[in-house]
Amino acid sequence: LMQVNWPFRLQQNSPSFKLVGQSLTPMRGLSGASTIVPSMNAHWEAKMDVQVRGKEAQLQFEAFIACMEGYIGTTLVPVKHFHGPLDSDGLPLSQPRVGRISDSGTMEHWGLGTDSINMAQLRSSVVARATIVEVDYINTAGIRPGHFFQIGKSLCKAQNVWEEADGVRVQFQPPLREAAAAGAKLVLDSPVLNMRLSNPDSIDINGMSRTTQYDSLAFEEAV
Repeated sequence: LMQVNWPFRLQQNSPSFKLVGQSLTPMRGLSGASTIVPSMNAHWEAKMDVQVRGKEAQLQFEAFIACMEGYIGTTLVPVKHFHGPLDSDGLPLSQPRVGRISDSGTMEHWGLGTDSINMAQLRSSVVARATIVEVDYINTAGIRPGHFFQIGKSLCKAQNVWEEADGVRVQFQPPLREAAAAGAKLVLDSPVLNMRLSNPDSIDINGMSRTTQYDSLAFEEAV
């Protein structure tokens, strides 16, 4: 499968990331009571409106769609949220417009390689499918319920955060995709998620147009 770099000239408008598949559709019995069954296949879906302005952005976007090859290719989608974590001085963190690029070169049509700031890390190791982690803060005012963060390849959303005598604990969903060692970084400033297009056949950018163009992109997590 092809791993495609995210086009940094693409302007995202109103991106949304939604966790789906956490439970099966409720079934109602003769008594009227509903049976709720948790599911083990929770995954992320994303939708965003995008703006393509000018020759360079249009070429970059068309190359990106061509490289994605319908449902085949995957890309690291930047996860943006207006109310993200703050640094230790209470200031907003910068949010790069391109996902990190590892072990690959760059070209004019792609973004630059970036690295996240070490703002928090795991105090102890965790196993795959964990939903609670112990965290040491390094340079952040802290994680709050509702914040996005990334551990390894997993995108997480905090459910509850509390302090105990030995440190901070964070409960989150979905469960971790893989185990993580003590000292592993929690990415707060630039979380990304490996995703594939879920609407490749509906994307329509006119290469003959010289005006700003708009389209909608939909993604699903590449698990």
